[in-house]
Amino acid sequence: MKFDESKIGKLMVAVSMLEEAKVLSSEQAEAAYTHIRALSQNVARKLRSTVNDADARRRPRSRFEKDLPENSPLRKILPLDGLKRLSDKHGRLLTFLLENQNRIVPYKELITIGWPEGNGTQASLTTRMMEIRDRVEPYIDIQTIESRGYQLFTKEESTPGSE
Repeated sequence: MKFDESKIGKLMVAVSMLEEAKVLSSEQAEAAYTHIRALSQNVARKLRSTVNDADARRRPRSRFEKDLPENSPLRKILPLDGLKRLSDKHGRLLTFLLENQNRIVPYKELITIGWPEGNGTQASLTTRMMEIRDRVEPYIDIQTIESRGYQLFTKEESTPGSE
């Protein structure tokens, strides 16, 4: 059985959307995030115990842009030739922002996507977002929405405050 990180991310998105729609209070959403994170950590811990550590160390680190599907919208936006290296973590965050570009993505949601094992922090997210911006500008603009999260804009779109 393989641990599918994307399903955890989808659960977090669902909780966030319920919170935004005022179906859940902030306290209820926080409790749901905590519960989902704990469950995912338990599943990952159990599954990791069945993985041979020596085999895991021998696997080469993948590069996000190398494994990017041909039909990915990012391939249409970013010139992958000459692009600075994007790790899988960068790729997960960038892809998630692109998939949700018509809304502000809360910090908690992005931390869950980038660190599904539950060890992400606001500081680590800020660092990764600075690295992503360094790699994708001028093709993509990622705006920090103070105290809320991030929102992605492609250069064809108008950004808030630009007219």
